[in-house]
Amino acid sequence: MNGRLMGGQQPLIGSVIGVYQYGTGGYGSAATLLASTTTDSTGSFSFASGAYTCPQSNTPVYLLSSGGDPGVGQSNPNAVLAAVLGTCTNAKQSYVNINEITTVAAAYALANFFNTSYTTAASNGGVTGDNFGGPSSTSGSVVTYSRGLVLGSNTTAGLIANVATGNPMPSTSTMTTESTKVSLLGNILAACVNSTGQSGTSDATSNCGKLFTATTYSSRPNDTLQAAVAIAKNPTQNVGTLFAIPPTQPAFAAALATQPNDFSLAISFTTSSFGLGVDTNTIATIDTDSSNRVWFPSNASGQVGIGYFDVTSQSFNGPYNGAGLTHPQQIAIDGNGYAWVTDTQSTKVAGINTTAPSTYSVFTLANSTSYAVSIDSNSQVRIGSMVGTAPKLGTIDSAHTAYTVTGSPSGIAASYIPQSIASDNGSNLIFTGYNSSVPRFYDYYVVSGATSTSQKGFANDLAGQSAWTGGDLVGVKAYNNGGASYAVDGLCFIGNGACASMAGNKTYNRPTGISVDGTGTLWLAYNQTASVASVPQNSGTGRAYSNYINSAGQFTSYVLNHNSSYGNTLTNPEGISVDNEGNIWVANSGCLTTSCTPGSFTLTLFPGQAYPTITPVSAQIASGAALAGTAPSY
Repeated sequence: MNGRLMGGQQPLIGSVIGVYQYGTGGYGSAATLLASTTTDSTGSFSFASGAYTCPQSNTPVYLLSSGGDPGVGQSNPNAVLAAVLGTCTNAKQSYVNINEITTVAAAYALANFFNTSYTTAASNGGVTGDNFGGPSSTSGSVVTYSRGLVLGSNTTAGLIANVATGNPMPSTSTMTTESTKVSLLGNILAACVNSTGQSGTSDATSNCGKLFTATTYSSRPNDTLQAAVAIAKNPTQNVGTLFAIPPTQPAFAAALATQPNDFSLAISFTTSSFGLGVDTNTIATIDTDSSNRVWFPSNASGQVGIGYFDVTSQSFNGPYNGAGLTHPQQIAIDGNGYAWVTDTQSTKVAGINTTAPSTYSVFTLANSTSYAVSIDSNSQVRIGSMVGTAPKLGTIDSAHTAYTVTGSPSGIAASYIPQSIASDNGSNLIFTGYNSSVPRFYDYYVVSGATSTSQKGFANDLAGQSAWTGGDLVGVKAYNNGGASYAVDGLCFIGNGACASMAGNKTYNRPTGISVDGTGTLWLAYNQTASVASVPQNSGTGRAYSNYINSAGQFTSYVLNHNSSYGNTLTNPEGISVDNEGNIWVANSGCLTTSCTPGSFTLTLFPGQAYPTITPVSAQIASGAALAGTAPSY
């Protein structure tokens, strides 16, 4: 392996370059140094043949550079840069350009696997303070690395930057990147790298001092990699201060010239082989399987069925439809690997095998149209449907042999179209509905069997997706002002009784989807403003969110905006899901009226923005497991 280390456009001379095996003892665990070398007067470096032995051919590895003189006459101890290399065997054949751009890619793709204790800056080829690592399992001498870590190392980082050139990945006809924002982030880091470093831990005036002060959240960073990770995980903090750090002649010229809403990154993938139209006042959902493939419905003419996106190959697959589906909208994957899909314009409900999509189970519901689907703790498929004007709750057994109508949950009025169902790890369901004959009204119910045990709700609202947080059942609400605009959004928690709007009221429009990550943070998809919002849980246990209700009784959150003014990587967010790496996936709808004609389908990726999550959602509660809001153990 050989390459070059650059601080912006300046070579870093005399820097120590180390190649590391990721830690295997848990998130942020200590990495293992395999070999080290030093850069020459041009920033070039090489590892001699046989300098190190790969523990396994598929062992994921990365490079760190420590220190180096950027042309100022002395080494900068705060300059630490990174490059993600994929597998050890492939890395040995690589030419690598390490710089601030590759560091941004490493920080965003692998932020959840970084040790953020900041005890000591990396130096002399050692990674005492800067470690990437994840959980693993071992069988004999064979180590199986975390699926999320492998995904970040082998795939996601490479969607942000090209380590062979040191450039941001450009947009293509089917992939839209935010390369100018990546370059801006690179310029923020380069201002520190191409200096003598900070004068001390209280320095707030040098370029490094400004950077570390602006990225001090729980602890002050000691180096540029730590600062990059801090920005990645706190993208709405100190945006103006960070934006002002680069000099007037920055290192990377093709950088975003206007201050962004936030420093999150998003990448969108578009295909003309699928299309998602969402019927009036209904919602669509997505789910992620155990291999981190994202499954979604498609209902455009000639493209009806379900499909999946494989990020490792950046490929759309499908649509699969051997079951006579007409207008699929919601998906939930069960413990047998079947993706169950509802159909708002026929009597069909189908389960399609995610490992062999030509294999499927299909049920015809007598005089019934299905809207909502969820998998309960007994691996049963729960269906929300309408028989005439009567809302019904139905069940497909875990063996996929029979569909049984449980009945209408008591207290739920006629004409309440089921919007969403979510199950806890016991026997409770949250059932949300929309009544078209009583405009702009919804109710939430907790259902056990056919009995309504509690009800929450707001007048003049629409229901969105619901979820189990690990401690409570929660649903999204969106205010429908006379049917013209969706303005006041919020959340309804069944257990603690809180139904409240989000702070900012009319700032955000039509939240539809909700997903819970591995720390219990709630992620919401805002359809009409092309943004994603989050509400963290209170510190400690219990899955409570009361700390994020302000004095006005509103939930506070931070919002990541990626509409046409901020990258154009989100258009009409609808379904949302989080994978094993902590990536957020959002499906964008093409239109929002019954029988509308959607255009191309777009799926959006937020690298590493959430926290690693067990997938699919049903695996979090299978057999009563209490794994919702917890991270994968490997």
